[in-house]
Amino acid sequence: MNTKTLLVLVFAGLFAVTANAALTGVTINGEPLNDAVGSSGAGWNYTPPTLTLSGAGPFMISGTNTAGKVRVVVQAGGTKEVTLSNLTLKAMGDNLCAFALGTGANVSLSLAGENTLDSGYGRAGLEVPAGASLSITNVPGDDAGALTATGGDYGAGIGGGDEGNGGTVAI
Repeated sequence: MNTKTLLVLVFAGLFAVTANAALTGVTINGEPLNDAVGSSGAGWNYTPPTLTLSGAGPFMISGTNTAGKVRVVVQAGGTKEVTLSNLTLKAMGDNLCAFALGTGANVSLSLAGENTLDSGYGRAGLEVPAGASLSITNVPGDDAGALTATGGDYGAGIGGGDEGNGGTVAI
């Protein structure tokens, strides 16, 4: 292989990596979410901008995205185990929610480190609609685990969105 061919292959490889490296800054179970092509794993699917949790878990979500490229939706029905570990999500725009439970979803949420969920107009920061339930605890051994959930105008921090009743929340 001559030098010219080698250089062409190296540059082609660099462009391929650049085109596929649209990472959001958020990981689930250690796998980075890719905004360009989406990604999936056992019990979860990321189709930008929605990370859907459909399995029981456990799921660990970490990282920071304040550009609205990641919103978590927990599918209705069943019990899911989710840990937020130093996670910051901001949903950009009206009627967009950073973390929403589906009706009938039961979520056991554990907190590690500082976590922030910030939603848009009319939505709760962590939306728990009527018929859903949420239990929040710290990860064992992390007494400093914390969550700041901010709803947009007319939305709760944790609970219902605009004109929506909240479900059951135990902290």
